[in-house]
Amino acid sequence: MRITVSRMVSAGVLTAVVACAAAFGYATGASAQQSYKFPAVLTGDDIGFRPAQEGSRVGTLMIRVDGKWVEAQLSAGPRMMPAK
Repeated sequence: MRITVSRMVSAGVLTAVVACAAAFGYATGASAQQSYKFPAVLTGDDIGFRPAQEGSRVGTLMIRVDGKWVEAQLSAGPRMMPAK
């Protein structure tokens, strides 16, 4: 059985496509995971505030995760502290 050059090229291209698809799948799965471990400590560079309107004092608390700003999810809302 003779292997022609076109079959060798086809096999090489198929191998490259499968390798690229595997690398893309691995990279996509790795980026979906959060890079910080719980409990995380946020510093001044990783926390921000996005105003609802220009000059507004109302807005959204934002944190930086993997270099992207995302809305913070708070486990509890504001609570009144009892007077002593």
